[in-house]
Amino acid sequence: MSWLEELDRREAAAREEIAELWDRIGELSRCLAEREGVLSRLEITRETMTEILSGDGTVTAAGAEADAGGAGVEEYRSPAGSPVGVRLVPQWTPGLGIEVLPGSYRDIVEVPQDAVHPMRAHHLRAALGLSTDKSKV
Repeated sequence: MSWLEELDRREAAAREEIAELWDRIGELSRCLAEREGVLSRLEITRETMTEILSGDGTVTAAGAEADAGGAGVEEYRSPAGSPVGVRLVPQWTPGLGIEVLPGSYRDIVEVPQDAVHPMRAHHLRAALGLSTDKSKV
Protein backbone atom coordinates (compact mmCIF):
# COMPACT_ATOMS: atom_id res chain seq x y z
CA MET A 1 0.00 0.00 0.00
CA SER A 2 1.39 3.40 -0.93
CA TRP A 3 1.64 6.27 1.46
CA LEU A 4 -1.02 8.18 -0.53
CA GLU A 5 -3.52 5.34 -0.14
CA GLU A 6 -2.76 5.14 3.60
CA LEU A 7 -3.19 8.91 3.92
CA ASP A 8 -6.55 8.75 2.06
CA ARG A 9 -7.70 5.90 4.32
CA ARG A 10 -6.77 7.84 7.48
CA GLU A 11 -8.43 11.03 6.21
CA ALA A 12 -11.63 9.11 5.44
CA ALA A 13 -11.57 7.51 8.89
CA ALA A 14 -11.01 10.92 10.54
CA ARG A 15 -13.87 12.47 8.53
CA GLU A 16 -16.16 9.58 9.50
CA GLU A 17 -15.22 9.95 13.18
CA ILE A 18 -15.83 13.71 13.01
CA ALA A 19 -19.27 13.11 11.46
CA GLU A 20 -20.11 10.64 14.25
CA LEU A 21 -18.96 13.14 16.88
CA TRP A 22 -21.14 15.89 15.35
CA ASP A 23 -24.10 13.50 15.43
CA ARG A 24 -23.43 12.75 19.09
CA ILE A 25 -23.10 16.50 19.82
CA GLY A 26 -26.50 17.06 18.19
CA GLU A 27 -28.05 14.24 20.19
CA LEU A 28 -26.49 15.47 23.43
CA SER A 29 -27.67 19.03 22.68
CA ARG A 30 -31.24 17.78 22.25
CA CYS A 31 -31.00 15.77 25.47
CA LEU A 32 -29.54 18.77 27.30
CA ALA A 33 -32.34 21.05 26.07
CA GLU A 34 -34.94 18.50 27.17
CA ARG A 35 -33.42 18.11 30.65
CA GLU A 36 -33.13 21.91 31.02
CA GLY A 37 -36.86 22.14 30.20
CA VAL A 38 -37.65 19.56 32.88
CA LEU A 39 -35.49 21.43 35.40
CA SER A 40 -37.21 24.71 34.53
CA ARG A 41 -40.66 23.19 35.08
CA LEU A 42 -39.54 21.71 38.41
CA GLU A 43 -38.14 25.08 39.55
CA ILE A 44 -41.40 26.81 38.60
CA THR A 45 -43.36 24.13 40.46
CA ARG A 46 -41.18 24.62 43.55
CA GLU A 47 -41.71 28.40 43.45
CA THR A 48 -45.47 28.01 42.96
CA MET A 49 -45.83 25.47 45.76
CA THR A 50 -43.72 27.66 48.07
CA GLU A 51 -46.06 30.58 47.35
CA ILE A 52 -49.14 28.42 47.91
CA LEU A 53 -47.89 26.81 51.10
CA SER A 54 -46.62 30.08 52.55
CA GLY A 55 -50.28 30.85 53.23
CA ASP A 56 -50.23 34.49 52.19
CA GLY A 57 -52.28 33.78 49.05
CA THR A 58 -50.18 36.08 46.88
CA VAL A 59 -49.30 34.96 43.37
CA THR A 60 -47.20 37.27 41.24
CA ALA A 61 -47.81 37.59 37.52
CA ALA A 62 -45.39 35.85 35.15
CA GLY A 63 -42.43 38.07 34.32
CA ALA A 64 -43.26 40.52 37.09
CA GLU A 65 -39.80 40.15 38.57
CA ALA A 66 -38.36 41.33 35.25
CA ASP A 67 -40.01 44.75 35.67
CA ALA A 68 -37.65 47.48 36.81
CA GLY A 69 -38.14 48.32 40.46
CA GLY A 70 -41.15 46.05 40.74
CA ALA A 71 -43.41 48.54 38.95
CA GLY A 72 -46.45 46.99 37.34
CA VAL A 73 -46.43 43.87 39.52
CA GLU A 74 -49.83 42.24 39.52
CA GLU A 75 -50.96 40.33 42.55
CA TYR A 76 -53.86 37.98 43.09
CA ARG A 77 -54.97 37.49 46.64
CA SER A 78 -57.40 34.65 47.13
CA PRO A 79 -60.29 35.49 49.46
CA ALA A 80 -59.85 32.57 51.83
CA GLY A 81 -56.16 31.79 51.37
CA SER A 82 -54.86 28.47 50.19
CA PRO A 83 -56.97 25.36 50.78
CA VAL A 84 -53.80 23.38 51.42
CA GLY A 85 -53.75 22.28 55.05
CA VAL A 86 -57.27 23.58 55.72
CA ARG A 87 -59.53 21.18 57.59
CA LEU A 88 -62.85 20.90 55.73
CA VAL A 89 -64.54 18.93 58.50
CA PRO A 90 -64.77 20.70 61.88
CA GLN A 91 -63.84 18.96 65.11
CA TRP A 92 -66.84 16.98 66.37
CA THR A 93 -68.69 18.38 69.35
CA PRO A 94 -72.04 17.26 70.84
CA GLY A 95 -74.97 18.78 68.99
CA LEU A 96 -73.00 19.40 65.80
CA GLY A 97 -75.19 18.68 62.75
CA ILE A 98 -74.29 17.56 59.26
CA GLU A 99 -75.05 21.01 57.87
CA VAL A 100 -71.52 22.10 58.84
CA LEU A 101 -70.05 19.54 56.42
CA PRO A 102 -69.18 20.31 52.80
CA GLY A 103 -71.83 19.10 50.33
CA SER A 104 -70.02 15.98 49.16
CA TYR A 105 -69.33 14.91 52.75
CA ARG A 106 -72.97 15.59 53.66
CA ASP A 107 -74.09 13.28 50.82
CA ILE A 108 -71.87 10.49 52.16
CA VAL A 109 -73.56 10.78 55.56
CA GLU A 110 -77.13 11.18 54.24
CA VAL A 111 -77.16 8.22 51.83
CA PRO A 112 -76.73 5.53 54.53
CA GLN A 113 -79.16 7.41 56.81
CA ASP A 114 -81.86 7.29 54.12
CA ALA A 115 -81.22 3.63 53.24
CA VAL A 116 -83.77 1.03 54.32
CA HIS A 117 -81.18 -1.75 54.67
CA PRO A 118 -77.49 -1.75 55.53
CA MET A 119 -75.33 -0.88 52.53
CA ARG A 120 -72.17 -2.42 51.15
CA ALA A 121 -69.43 -0.18 49.80
CA HIS A 122 -70.31 -0.75 46.14
CA HIS A 123 -73.98 0.13 46.82
CA LEU A 124 -72.90 3.30 48.61
CA ARG A 125 -70.64 4.28 45.70
CA ALA A 126 -73.47 3.65 43.22
CA ALA A 127 -75.87 5.79 45.28
CA LEU A 128 -73.30 8.59 45.34
CA GLY A 129 -72.85 8.36 41.57
CA LEU A 130 -69.29 7.06 41.83
CA SER A 131 -67.67 4.20 39.93
CA THR A 132 -68.51 0.73 41.18
CA ASP A 133 -65.52 -0.80 39.42
CA LYS A 134 -64.00 -3.54 41.60
CA SER A 135 -60.63 -1.78 41.68
CA LYS A 136 -62.24 1.41 43.04
CA VAL A 137 -64.38 -0.13 45.79
